[in-house]
Amino acid sequence: MVASPRLVSLFFACFLLIFTPALIFAEDSISVKSSVDKSKIPQDEVLTFKIEISGELNSEPQIELPDLKKDFEIVSTMQSQSLSIKERKINRQADFIYILTPKSVGKFTIGEVKVKIGKEDFKTQSIYIEVTAPPKPTKKELKPETPQAPQSLPSEDEPEEERVIL
Repeated sequence: MVASPRLVSLFFACFLLIFTPALIFAEDSISVKSSVDKSKIPQDEVLTFKIEISGELNSEPQIELPDLKKDFEIVSTMQSQSLSIKERKINRQADFIYILTPKSVGKFTIGEVKVKIGKEDFKTQSIYIEVTAPPKPTKKELKPETPQAPQSLPSEDEPEEERVIL
């Protein structure tokens, strides 16, 4: 059986009508963001750097991080994923969280994060961080607490005080 050219053209037109919007708007259905919990921190505190990837993810995201170890020490890393189905679309959210401590005082940039999902490439904005000197401890914080002498308990030979309430 040979298909007529008109039937092939009709099939091709239907195919384009169905799948072209998905191809055109595929990039809009994926969101890649990076954020920090604070943009100004003392050197002795930690900073939470988060990468959020969400949308119709058909493949695992491949993340290329900026050089964080140049200005920060990576204390801990975490990853979480969630899945939701809405209007017959499967949406996934993947969060990559990095707990950082600054190595020195100054102004630093966490560069853009590059993410590849399938054949699509995404990147985030750079984030600027100001690290200040840690606050100086007050005299009260420096003064060690003097231990209190334990209260003596009455011995078995000593009678306990009796209290009379009138």
